[in-house]
Amino acid sequence: MSFFNAALEKTLGHEGPLVDDPDDLGGKTNWGISQRQYPKLDIENLTRSDAANIYYHDYWLKFRCYEIVNESIAVKYFDLIVNMRPQSAAKVLQYALASAGERVKWDFVVGSKTLAAINRVDSVALLAAMKSEQAWHYRLRMLKNPVNEKYKGWISRAYS
Repeated sequence: MSFFNAALEKTLGHEGPLVDDPDDLGGKTNWGISQRQYPKLDIENLTRSDAANIYYHDYWLKFRCYEIVNESIAVKYFDLIVNMRPQSAAKVLQYALASAGERVKWDFVVGSKTLAAINRVDSVALLAAMKSEQAWHYRLRMLKNPVNEKYKGWISRAYS
């Protein structure tokens, strides 16, 4: 549970409270929880505690973050899932594994084989590669859609 608490604090530090940005495809967002993803949820009145509960069950457990033995990697992977959706997070992670010397099938799903590779690779090399791949993902999104240029803070998030 302590890894989850560290991941939650880091992610909530990036996400923050209520935002209603017309350019955000998720729509109204509170603590990183979007109206698009949770259409029946009262986003405006979502508490930090409510967000923590959602993150624990719908992200931490569902995407098996708790199976990662290195805290820095678990925290980074969790933040990736929250910010860029699970498939994109898996893509970043699997590309980063290749850069760190662990080749896995690029199926963009973090299953048992990917988790095993995460837990055996050098965590310092993997974390550096994850940050680089995450920044590349954001730069590519900015190139594809100039409206995303206003989210340049994504790059800082990638290297945090």
